[in-house]
Amino acid sequence: MRVPERWRKRYEIVRKSSGRAFADEWLNRKLQNESGRRSDVRAVKRGKGRGGNSGGNRGSAGDKVSRCAAEYAMLVVNPFVADHTACLPVSPSYPSRKVSTYAKGAFAVGSTRGMVIFSPRNMIANDNGTAPIYFSEAAWTGTAFTITPVASQIVAAQSNSPFASAEFGTAEDELQFRCIAAGLRILYTDTLLNRGGFVGALARADHRTLVSAGMGDLLAFDEATTYTPDGEWHELTWVPTDPAEYGYISSLTGTHSLGFMVEASNNLTFRYEAYAHFEVIGRGARGKTESTSDPVATGAIISGMQQNNGTTTVEQRIKDVTQAVKTAHANTQAAVGLWGALSAYGSYLVASSSSRPALEL
Repeated sequence: MRVPERWRKRYEIVRKSSGRAFADEWLNRKLQNESGRRSDVRAVKRGKGRGGNSGGNRGSAGDKVSRCAAEYAMLVVNPFVADHTACLPVSPSYPSRKVSTYAKGAFAVGSTRGMVIFSPRNMIANDNGTAPIYFSEAAWTGTAFTITPVASQIVAAQSNSPFASAEFGTAEDELQFRCIAAGLRILYTDTLLNRGGFVGALARADHRTLVSAGMGDLLAFDEATTYTPDGEWHELTWVPTDPAEYGYISSLTGTHSLGFMVEASNNLTFRYEAYAHFEVIGRGARGKTESTSDPVATGAIISGMQQNNGTTTVEQRIKDVTQAVKTAHANTQAAVGLWGALSAYGSYLVASSSSRPALEL
């Protein structure tokens, strides 16, 4: 198909990373979106402008999804970033402070197993009584996920959150929060000569705990995956899937529902990185920014993420989310806008090292 000069450079990036068919579909959506905008301008000049909200945070009933929904989609498909400006586009949509937290370290395989386990909610405080992350060291003799520290065997790790536990509560001068996206990933860092064994990975779709689960229990889940250590990052992601998780809370203790378990030679080493992103409200949450509600787009985004149960690459997550958006918003400008933004974002991730490219809607 004929490629307009203004889109040629980006079209080539998409074509090289995803193939001509995908690139042609992406360009077609872009051209449809432009055509829709020109029609709107002509309608306004004739005094027949569209109804609906105006401005940069329109909901899905307008000709674009809200900026908040688009930024949220980009965050959930790639939560491994150190900052964010997204909100969870559902009610309650109070102005909130957007906060990103992370923790990074290394774990080792014990006498028979190695493990790292993660609870996104627990990342909100930097001194949580129940740490968000527990991981094994070379002297570990256990075979099941645990959150009980044992000297030289199981270590607890805290996040770099700017908040302490004492700042949260239900009083007027205390803070409340909600977790909007999270991810855990690991990377084999030992020698090529020693590489072997296999890894089991699971992000529980129901967000129930993995504590006390062994390798056999983990692999009994349909959504669990296994692989041989290969020197690549392997990722698990988390999104709120129950409406009860959409509200603001003050309880700092969630469930450790994401984890990797390794069966390999003793003392093989891995790196881990855990990220969790929050909205925080309350009188002491300085630096609040606008949040909006866009429930139709949010439902499609979360539905797309649930298709892979958190265990895939960022490219596959983008495909799952865009497909869900196109299905939910068939032939609407809202679908075109979000599909185009995510497609461009995926192309940037493939073609460059930038993890937060400029957002174009």
